[in-house]
Amino acid sequence: MSSALTASANTNNGVGLNELVPDLADRKVLSQVQFCVPGKTAPCNAKGEYFIADAVFVKYDSRGRIVDMVVTDSKLSQATNLTSGQTLAKNGIGQQLTVRSGTRTRDAAEELLPGSGITQNTEIIIKDFYKVYGDGKGTFQGIE
Repeated sequence: MSSALTASANTNNGVGLNELVPDLADRKVLSQVQFCVPGKTAPCNAKGEYFIADAVFVKYDSRGRIVDMVVTDSKLSQATNLTSGQTLAKNGIGQQLTVRSGTRTRDAAEELLPGSGITQNTEIIIKDFYKVYGDGKGTFQGIE
Protein backbone atom coordinates (compact mmCIF):
# COMPACT_ATOMS: atom_id res chain seq x y z
CA MET A 1 0.00 0.00 0.00
CA SER A 2 2.62 2.56 1.01
CA SER A 3 4.80 2.16 -2.07
CA ALA A 4 1.80 2.35 -4.41
CA LEU A 5 0.50 5.51 -2.76
CA THR A 6 3.96 7.09 -2.72
CA ALA A 7 4.48 6.29 -6.41
CA SER A 8 1.06 7.75 -7.23
CA ALA A 9 1.82 10.83 -5.15
CA ASN A 10 4.96 11.41 -7.22
CA THR A 11 3.14 11.32 -10.56
CA ASN A 12 -0.31 12.67 -9.68
CA ASN A 13 -1.68 15.43 -11.92
CA GLY A 14 -2.73 17.43 -8.85
CA VAL A 15 -0.42 18.57 -6.09
CA GLY A 16 2.16 15.83 -5.77
CA LEU A 17 5.30 15.29 -3.75
CA ASN A 18 7.39 16.49 -6.67
CA GLU A 19 5.73 19.92 -6.35
CA LEU A 20 6.11 20.04 -2.56
CA VAL A 21 9.71 18.81 -2.68
CA PRO A 22 11.33 20.42 -5.76
CA ASP A 23 14.53 18.33 -5.45
CA LEU A 24 12.65 15.04 -5.00
CA ALA A 25 14.28 13.45 -8.07
CA ASP A 26 17.73 14.10 -6.58
CA ARG A 27 16.98 12.26 -3.33
CA LYS A 28 17.57 8.61 -2.47
CA VAL A 29 14.38 6.79 -1.47
CA LEU A 30 14.31 4.35 1.44
CA SER A 31 11.31 2.48 2.79
CA GLN A 32 10.31 1.26 6.25
CA VAL A 33 13.04 3.07 8.19
CA GLN A 34 12.81 3.05 11.99
CA PHE A 35 13.55 6.34 13.76
CA CYS A 36 13.60 7.46 17.37
CA VAL A 37 11.20 10.34 18.00
CA PRO A 38 12.81 13.76 18.57
CA GLY A 39 14.76 13.87 21.82
CA LYS A 40 15.32 10.09 21.99
CA THR A 41 18.37 8.11 20.91
CA ALA A 42 18.83 4.48 19.88
CA PRO A 43 17.85 1.93 20.86
CA CYS A 44 14.62 3.80 21.92
CA ASN A 45 12.73 0.53 22.41
CA ALA A 46 9.85 1.72 24.61
CA LYS A 47 6.40 2.24 23.13
CA GLY A 48 6.06 5.79 21.80
CA GLU A 49 9.84 6.33 21.55
CA TYR A 50 10.10 5.37 17.88
CA PHE A 51 8.12 5.18 14.65
CA ILE A 52 8.52 3.52 11.27
CA ALA A 53 8.60 5.83 8.26
CA ASP A 54 6.95 4.39 5.16
CA ALA A 55 9.17 6.35 2.77
CA VAL A 56 12.21 8.53 3.42
CA PHE A 57 13.69 10.79 0.74
CA VAL A 58 17.31 11.48 1.70
CA LYS A 59 19.34 14.33 0.23
CA TYR A 60 23.12 14.01 -0.05
CA ASP A 61 25.68 16.71 -0.79
CA SER A 62 28.37 16.43 -3.48
CA ARG A 63 30.68 14.63 -1.03
CA GLY A 64 28.12 11.96 -0.18
CA ARG A 65 27.18 13.37 3.22
CA ILE A 66 23.56 13.38 4.33
CA VAL A 67 22.00 16.85 4.23
CA ASP A 68 18.41 16.17 5.32
CA MET A 69 15.34 14.03 4.66
CA VAL A 70 11.67 14.27 3.80
CA VAL A 71 9.46 11.64 5.44
CA THR A 72 6.12 10.41 4.13
CA ASP A 73 3.68 8.09 5.77
CA SER A 74 0.85 6.41 3.90
CA LYS A 75 -2.63 6.16 5.36
CA LEU A 76 -5.72 4.41 4.07
CA SER A 77 -7.76 7.61 4.13
CA GLN A 78 -7.55 11.27 5.06
CA ALA A 79 -9.37 10.46 8.31
CA THR A 80 -6.65 8.02 9.43
CA ASN A 81 -4.52 9.77 12.04
CA LEU A 82 -0.75 9.66 12.35
CA THR A 83 0.57 7.61 15.27
CA SER A 84 1.85 9.49 18.31
CA GLY A 85 5.46 8.89 17.18
CA GLN A 86 4.71 10.15 13.68
CA THR A 87 3.04 13.25 15.12
CA LEU A 88 6.10 13.96 17.28
CA ALA A 89 8.33 13.59 14.22
CA LYS A 90 6.11 15.90 12.15
CA ASN A 91 6.18 18.46 14.94
CA GLY A 92 9.98 18.09 15.10
CA ILE A 93 10.72 19.45 11.62
CA GLY A 94 14.19 21.00 11.67
CA GLN A 95 15.42 18.61 14.37
CA GLN A 96 17.60 15.55 13.97
CA LEU A 97 16.08 12.11 14.15
CA THR A 98 18.20 9.09 15.05
CA VAL A 99 17.96 5.86 13.08
CA ARG A 100 16.79 3.24 15.57
CA SER A 101 18.16 0.03 14.09
CA GLY A 102 19.42 -1.69 11.01
CA THR A 103 21.88 -0.85 8.28
CA ARG A 104 20.88 0.37 4.85
CA THR A 105 23.47 0.21 2.10
CA ARG A 106 21.02 0.40 -0.82
CA ASP A 107 18.02 2.56 -1.62
CA ALA A 108 14.57 1.34 -2.71
CA ALA A 109 15.85 1.04 -6.31
CA GLU A 110 18.69 -1.20 -5.06
CA GLU A 111 21.33 1.44 -5.85
CA LEU A 112 24.23 1.81 -3.42
CA LEU A 113 23.93 4.67 -0.95
CA PRO A 114 26.88 7.07 -0.65
CA GLY A 115 29.53 6.36 1.97
CA SER A 116 28.85 3.50 4.36
CA GLY A 117 25.10 3.86 4.01
CA ILE A 118 22.73 4.57 6.87
CA THR A 119 23.28 2.72 10.14
CA GLN A 120 21.89 2.67 13.67
CA ASN A 121 22.54 6.02 15.40
CA THR A 122 22.81 7.94 12.11
CA GLU A 123 21.26 11.34 12.75
CA ILE A 124 19.33 13.03 9.96
CA ILE A 125 17.60 16.41 9.98
CA ILE A 126 13.93 16.13 9.14
CA LYS A 127 13.09 18.80 6.56
CA ASP A 128 9.43 17.91 6.01
CA PHE A 129 6.86 15.28 6.94
CA TYR A 130 3.84 14.51 4.76
CA LYS A 131 0.85 12.25 5.18
CA VAL A 132 -0.05 10.62 1.86
CA TYR A 133 -3.54 9.16 1.88
CA GLY A 134 -5.75 7.12 -0.37
CA ASP A 135 -9.34 6.05 -0.74
CA GLY A 136 -8.97 2.84 1.26
CA LYS A 137 -8.45 0.83 -1.94
CA GLY A 138 -4.86 1.89 -2.71
CA THR A 139 -5.71 4.84 -4.95
CA PHE A 140 -3.93 8.10 -4.18
CA GLN A 141 -6.23 10.90 -2.98
CA GLY A 142 -4.02 13.63 -1.48
CA ILE A 143 -1.13 14.90 0.63
CA GLU A 144 -1.09 16.95 3.78
